[in-house]
Amino acid sequence: MEKVSGALQRIQHRLFSTLRKELRETEKRLDEKITASERVIQDTQRAINHDHMVILEELKQRTKNSGSVVLNDHEMVTKIFSGLKMYVDPRDVAVVPHLALDSIWEHRITAAWLSALKPEDTVLDVGSNFGYFGALAAQKSDKKKSKVVHFEANPHLVPYIHKTLDVNWLNEQSVVENLAVGDKDTGTLTLRILKDYLGSSSVLPLEHTAKYMGGKMRLETAEEVKVKSTTLDKYCKDNDIKTVDLIKMDIEGYEDKAYDGMKAIVKNSPNLTFFIEFTKDSYDDPKGFYNQMLKDFGHVYTIDDDGYIVKPKKTTYEDIIGDADDWVMPIFSKNPKLANR
Repeated sequence: MEKVSGALQRIQHRLFSTLRKELRETEKRLDEKITASERVIQDTQRAINHDHMVILEELKQRTKNSGSVVLNDHEMVTKIFSGLKMYVDPRDVAVVPHLALDSIWEHRITAAWLSALKPEDTVLDVGSNFGYFGALAAQKSDKKKSKVVHFEANPHLVPYIHKTLDVNWLNEQSVVENLAVGDKDTGTLTLRILKDYLGSSSVLPLEHTAKYMGGKMRLETAEEVKVKSTTLDKYCKDNDIKTVDLIKMDIEGYEDKAYDGMKAIVKNSPNLTFFIEFTKDSYDDPKGFYNQMLKDFGHVYTIDDDGYIVKPKKTTYEDIIGDADDWVMPIFSKNPKLANR
């Protein structure tokens, strides 16, 4: 019996020794795989950060070489950070002083916009103003594969966009539409063009805008004009645009209405990213509007002080929009990995 018991103990010892060896080898292989995975993640993050730093460095370096020339009382050409020559109206006090003196407009949003842009994207710049974001997208795009559509309701601004595209040779991938964008294809809307704030014109009554912007800017209507209107869904259908990759929307508090007219293109665009100027005090139901977009896209991002796209830990309306007294620019996206910080 003692011999049998001793033999069993030796067998058991060899078995446990073998198991321990195999476990150590398995643990070593797992550690190597984990380390390799961590290296991939770190390398990817370094690459993302490098790309973003290249953008930021370009912003800084290009700014040094900016300049402006006034052509007449209504026309000025200015060179912005990216090398683009932009035609603008020197009477505007909202955007033009920043472009002329700083060679950049909304630097945080600019950096995030360029980070999100891919050369082959189909881009819609809704509320194009003087064409800044749309022209930047066209400049960075592949002329053969991309398309950039500028939507600008103010007919006085459209010639400036055309001249900017002309002088920079960006017409091949660009389209300019003198259209207001809303929730119905009504034919026309009344656009109230503000004095001095030429790009801040709105289809909303001046009294509505004054409720939340009065005191922050001098609101004075220069003229009212009838402009053709459409929905993004109808425009895309009529122009055989089946999917869209990137949209910027800034239409002075009318974004919730325009969103109601773009549900189909949102649904049909699997790679869509949406920069929206969210003016909560202008909407009937800002929280409902926010929650609907979060549901439709699945992901929301914010832009930090350095222009990085950040995925927040909390995504409620209160966390992203909060009690902002003006507007914020959240980014809704179907891309779960849009963040670059």
